[in-house]
Amino acid sequence: MVSNKMVIKCGKFAVLVDLHILPQGSSKDTSWFSDHEKEEICTLVKDIIESRVKQYLESRKQHVQSKRKEVTQFSPLFLKGSRFRIAIYFMKRWVNLRCIVKEQLRELRVFPDKLVICASLPDCDSRSWARDSGLQGYTFFPRLGTHRSGSKEEVGNYMLC
Repeated sequence: MVSNKMVIKCGKFAVLVDLHILPQGSSKDTSWFSDHEKEEICTLVKDIIESRVKQYLESRKQHVQSKRKEVTQFSPLFLKGSRFRIAIYFMKRWVNLRCIVKEQLRELRVFPDKLVICASLPDCDSRSWARDSGLQGYTFFPRLGTHRSGSKEEVGNYMLC
């Protein structure tokens, strides 16, 4: 499984995105995934990210003195692209991060939730791939992955999308 790290800017927030690409068949071939698919994924999740940021900002405005309710959704949302399908969910980051980047991005804050996306071909069965690869107990959404650098501007280990 190939992992990419990206950043999607939404208002004054930088949303960290872990994109995991499931290989085609048992050959571990991820050549089906290109920059075009990455751009389409960014377009597909833009409204979802904007909605989540808006929900977060509204919950902060309420200034509830009681224990804060956890608003991070743990069940994945499934979307379909032109040649692929994706499963996405937000995962709470328990560490506060700050953006220390170029002058024009000084106002940017790192969003408290990380977005995890798994992309696969419509005919790809992730359970059979995990079984064939010897990863039977492996979850569909891994925590960490390798970073493959791209041609876009990088923020930390994340690519700005």
